[in-house]
Amino acid sequence: MLVKKLTNIDLRVSNWIYSKRQKWLTAILIIITNTMDKWLFIPIFGTFLCFINYANWQFVFVWFWGMVFCAFLFNSILKIIFKRPRPSQSQLVSEKHYSFPSGHVMTTIQVSFQSLYLFIQNFQSTIFPYHILVCAILFVLVIAFSRVYLGVHYVSDTIGSVFFGSISVAISIFVFQNYIQ
Repeated sequence: MLVKKLTNIDLRVSNWIYSKRQKWLTAILIIITNTMDKWLFIPIFGTFLCFINYANWQFVFVWFWGMVFCAFLFNSILKIIFKRPRPSQSQLVSEKHYSFPSGHVMTTIQVSFQSLYLFIQNFQSTIFPYHILVCAILFVLVIAFSRVYLGVHYVSDTIGSVFFGSISVAISIFVFQNYIQ
């Protein structure tokens, strides 16, 4: 009963979003959503993280691959557990795997917030970088919206992905602080 109610809400919200589609926005959101494709973001963010901490690239290497492993493994396990099919109508890009949770959203959370953590650890500033936090949150929201807009996820998929992505970040930081660092 609860799943059916959730799906009905998801479909109403998704259909409203689909009714607002514009060609120019579709083109932009396809580019944005593709930035979190694993074969594109891994080399980009790996290079970025090495520039942040160029003096200790081994640290960055271990940290980065640990977070990538955590995000992909956790997401894959959750997809197998929940086995939620993707929305069947209005897909503007094709995806092969289950819908819940969104790997793009979970990976965006993982990369954005662990990069923020690395930045804070590396520069050990007494001033918290709020501007980077705001950018990370906006990036997550844009990726989440793009996945719904492009018809490959339900809104509840992206909301659940924020929850599980946050857990994934917490696990990664805990493991790193207690066993790797």
